[in-house]
Amino acid sequence: MIPGDNDWLRSQFARLGASPVPKQQPVRAKKEITSATKRLYQGEAESWELFKSSLETTEVRPELPVLQLYFKWFALTHKGKLDARPTQSTLVWRVGRFSYMYADYHGVKIPKEVKDAVVYYIQHELANELGLTTKTYEKNFATDVDVDEMQEYL
Repeated sequence: MIPGDNDWLRSQFARLGASPVPKQQPVRAKKEITSATKRLYQGEAESWELFKSSLETTEVRPELPVLQLYFKWFALTHKGKLDARPTQSTLVWRVGRFSYMYADYHGVKIPKEVKDAVVYYIQHELANELGLTTKTYEKNFATDVDVDEMQEYL
């Protein structure tokens, strides 16, 4: 089995066993989401559906072990823009995006403790296991000289 392929994913999911189902909290949307956010949610939902179809089951709840497996699968099956795999910050950002998408699509809020545990897992265990980097794009901020020149101009 190759890490990330469907057989690997199904065997990892089978190892999770029957976890107790946590109490889920229904939520109501507070405001209308923008079309840009809808596109982000759509991409996240498609990724979640692909993950579920790879498991060959539709009954998958976003519990801690399942989310840890989801983000490991995501890191193994997706290419990052700065490296061969997504960076830690990308995966951490996706945890938030996923939780908002899930709440919007299914009306169920993922508990903060679960999200925090997934972030910890990504930053420590998954980063060590897969060699995830913390690379970021170079940001060209204004220097002190640039600020002085702008002040003189104004």
